[in-house]
Amino acid sequence: MLASTAQRPDEAEHWHRRGLDFARNLDSPLWIGHCLYDAAVHLTDSDRPSARRMLAEAAGICDQHDLPGLSGRVNRLQAAV
Repeated sequence: MLASTAQRPDEAEHWHRRGLDFARNLDSPLWIGHCLYDAAVHLTDSDRPSARRMLAEAAGICDQHDLPGLSGRVNRLQAAV
């Protein structure tokens, strides 16, 4: 997220991908959902279709694993994208 905030989009995308890959390797639905959400936040201005796909996957994870806190954030961003 720091690279996103520092206006370094290429670096940010690299770190978001690495974080998501790491979370998938851990097989942690919670961290996969968070990584998808964070990457989608980064992509909302530059690649809305990818952001929407990530948010849809994150929403499915939230529903499947009962993650209400993250679900609220995902749903709010989905409504805005």
